[in-house]
Amino acid sequence: MDEEETRVYVEPGQRLARKEDFLRGHGTQQKDDYYLASTAGFVEKTSKLLSVLPVRCRYIPKVGHIVVGRIKEVADKRWKVDIQSCQYGNLDISAIHLPGSVQRRRTKEDQLQMRDFFVEGDLIAAEVQQVKSDGGFNLHMRNLKYGKLVSGVLVKVQQNLVHHLKLHMVSLPMGVDLVLGHNGSIFITHSKTEAQQRHYENLAEYYKQETVSIPNQIRQEIARIRNCIQVLNRCFITVSVVTILLLYERAYELNLPTSHILHHQNEVSLKTYVESQFTTRESEIRSRVQQNIVDA
Repeated sequence: MDEEETRVYVEPGQRLARKEDFLRGHGTQQKDDYYLASTAGFVEKTSKLLSVLPVRCRYIPKVGHIVVGRIKEVADKRWKVDIQSCQYGNLDISAIHLPGSVQRRRTKEDQLQMRDFFVEGDLIAAEVQQVKSDGGFNLHMRNLKYGKLVSGVLVKVQQNLVHHLKLHMVSLPMGVDLVLGHNGSIFITHSKTEAQQRHYENLAEYYKQETVSIPNQIRQEIARIRNCIQVLNRCFITVSVVTILLLYERAYELNLPTSHILHHQNEVSLKTYVESQFTTRESEIRSRVQQNIVDA
């Protein structure tokens, strides 16, 4: 199954497949010679294993996943981070880069200065480093592409709609950057010029990110992207760069104001368009996004 393929949504009791074709997984039940869905969700086929992923459930972290979370507590030698899982994640002080990106062991002085790095309420992007047998997990952000997120909008969607992609941090052609968290949290902000990016990284290296004024035109684009993501979430369509841009461009073709994108009659029209055009235009849109990254 393609990483960005739109999954099939099923309801309880809906027939999935004949039992001789698959092994029975979570979210399914057997009746006569068929497997039926036992919960509302999305069909997932892993080799011969047939499962249904629930529409609404807590995020299950996996090593390598990029997540967007919020600092909930500054504890001893670590921060507690809420990423919408069953437990808070642990971000150890040893799992972040030190100011100036120096390489050394963490000291007592570093522990005393933890609030200079992150405080309660800060929004961060991180990567899942380790998942333990009891369900606990550790995060890390030793790379400057991770860190505190400022000057943007946070959108929450059903985490099953965000699949594993080649890129979870992307720049869109209209001057908007996305962080697509595996946990269903998506951060939208403005794109930066090369000089602005260097300045931002210099500040991030010393944990001094600052909010900036975003031009009104870019604010409008951020709002449109946010509404497009909301439509995908309401319609149970995979949230990816391809589906976001398909819906965004269709809304412009229909001359829809930003607020009208979320109107029910427009949602139906946009949903139908995305589902019909995804396969034929997927390669084209991916190429455009890749070219935008190269040009940047």
